[in-house]
Amino acid sequence: ADIMIGYPDQSFKPEQRVTKAEVFCTLAKIFDVNHDASAVPTYNGKTIQHIPGWAYSATNEVLATGILDAVPDEAALINNQYLSKEQVTYLVGALAEYLKKNL
Repeated sequence: ADIMIGYPDQSFKPEQRVTKAEVFCTLAKIFDVNHDASAVPTYNGKTIQHIPGWAYSATNEVLATGILDAVPDEAALINNQYLSKEQVTYLVGALAEYLKKNL
């Protein structure tokens, strides 16, 4: 379905930790919402750290859906390179609710 596409070298690394930027890029393939593709991603007025330029558009699209509001620990969401298992669990729940309402 072209959602999980792997890396530019055609590899797929299932044992490798997934960064939050990669999670946002994966999720953005599900959505089709208006967003600012080039702005530095911010959440509650704070720049989200560890988001490379190639992931700005996807991160901003995920932000536009509002699903990140369900993710606990705002400081970790903004500052950490990876999402915790707890954060991912909340994110998946918010994604399910979003899809129920919007599809």
